[in-house]
Amino acid sequence: MVKSVPVPLVDLDFGTDPLFSFSAHPSENALVVGSGTGQVKLLRYDVEKLENHIFHSADKECAQIDVRAKELQGSDCVTMGWRTKRHQGSCRSIIFDPKGEYVYSAGLDKQIKKAKAETGVVVAKSEILASNITKILTVPNKDFLIVGTEDGDVLCLDSNTLKQTYQIKKVHEDAVNSINHYVPKSDYQFVTTGSTTLSHIDIRKEQPLHQSEDQEDELLCSSWLDPTNPNTMLCGMGEGVVTVWRPEMNDFADQISRVRISKEPVESLISALDSEGDHFWAGSFDGTVSRVNIRSGKVVEKRVHSETDEVSFLDLDHEYRLISAGMDRLTIWKEAGDVESSSDEEDEKDFDESAKSEDLSSEEEEEWTGFGDDEGSGNEPDVSSASFEEEIDSDSDSASENSDSNDDRPVVPLIEIKEKLLAQLEDSDEEPPKKRKKHVKKETKKQKAHTQEHGIRKFDGL
Repeated sequence: MVKSVPVPLVDLDFGTDPLFSFSAHPSENALVVGSGTGQVKLLRYDVEKLENHIFHSADKECAQIDVRAKELQGSDCVTMGWRTKRHQGSCRSIIFDPKGEYVYSAGLDKQIKKAKAETGVVVAKSEILASNITKILTVPNKDFLIVGTEDGDVLCLDSNTLKQTYQIKKVHEDAVNSINHYVPKSDYQFVTTGSTTLSHIDIRKEQPLHQSEDQEDELLCSSWLDPTNPNTMLCGMGEGVVTVWRPEMNDFADQISRVRISKEPVESLISALDSEGDHFWAGSFDGTVSRVNIRSGKVVEKRVHSETDEVSFLDLDHEYRLISAGMDRLTIWKEAGDVESSSDEEDEKDFDESAKSEDLSSEEEEEWTGFGDDEGSGNEPDVSSASFEEEIDSDSDSASENSDSNDDRPVVPLIEIKEKLLAQLEDSDEEPPKKRKKHVKKETKKQKAHTQEHGIRKFDGL
């Protein structure tokens, strides 16, 4: 059983003007948000004030901020740096440049605008594009702005002038749902998802370098497990699983394993950027955010973002705080250090209880296949049980060695030992220990296509 750890730092309510996109500043406590009416705002948050608010509140709840079209209502822990009516129609995607000096936003008006992050003043505009924009991505080492469209095209604009420099048409059959750069492997290569396929592209080429098989389920989002070492790609699927991809194994031809997250679609993913490089966050349509260990294939923590709002967006601020958001609410969570230090005794108790409970849900056991072939025979050796047997053997060997090594002790007559053993057996009511039942994993089956539509199509007409 996964324990929920609700530790929000602040909740921002966007009920009157739905949130369509946001991005965290790379070096400051600031967010830029884009709304359904085309409004763009820069919001700044004071972490010390937010923590003091929680400490002094009677119920220990976080600050609640109502984000209106022209103002903020609630605590002064969050302030508005600037606001503007940036686009006609909704703001479909927004992002800071790698240094946090500029903000790029894309609207339903099929135009991208570049503005100074400090003031919000526009310094460049793109031409009106042929198709609606779904995603934009800045690149750390090049003056590139990568753009995905509803037609499945991928464009590259000069990030200074917003003039188009490259274009690849029909990378996907439908809208581009996500874009990830392939740095440090190449400044020109990217991995995109859309419809039911994943594509590996070089923006200088007219065709994708590699494209996956039809996954029979929509790939709604994607993220590298470790952005600094891009060897494991994660994709959130419409059927509630995260698929794992290893390009060095099969050039993105197909997923190699999968992890069950929820019964609802996985709409957002981001690396946890932990020191071990084993964890990621997954946001689901059911309003939960799950922290997953990729090696065990298990959800190790679950947080409730909202009971009525899906988790469409995830990001980390410059101090690695998790930020989850849907159309109605944005939540900044306390950093992991605060969570872990809250109660050592409770952590030890929870650890003991989890050690006693070894049962996973049948769905989680069925979905996780490790880093092997998803269609494998299931005859791979059980490493954990083998290690357990080796530990028992080594303990037995060491015990026998210890018993043979004490030659200096006085010799006890055999008849005395026999009499003592018989007396102990007669007095003992203890039953022999039962053998632990072995848990057998079920074989993974490929699921049928999900009939419900997800991804950027939920914003149709907005």
